Amino acid sequence: MKKTGFLMAVSVFLIFAGCKTAPQITRPVFPVGVEYEVLGRVLLDVPKRSNGYITLYEKAKAEYPDCDDVVNIWVDRVWSGRRYVLSGLAIKYVK
Repeated sequence: MKKTGFLMAVSVFLIFAGCKTAPQITRPVFPVGVEYEVLGRVLLDVPKRSNGYITLYEKAKAEYPDCDDVVNIWVDRVWSGRRYVLSGLAIKYVK
């Protein structure tokens, strides 16, 4: 009986100790100290192994030929662990 009570107490402790809230970013993350122009939002919905920054940048370059970078990238949705929907803002640096 003591062993069962001990195991339950340890289990409850691990459950509550494992719960942690991630800090929220309250403002967009943009390059600092440079001038840029926001061209528009880019959405990428492809299989999980086929996406990432490079694929998102290539799509942004296809939609906005003047695009220099994609910033403020977020995973918008996860579809059953097989697909991600990424989004970001295409920007053009002002020289």
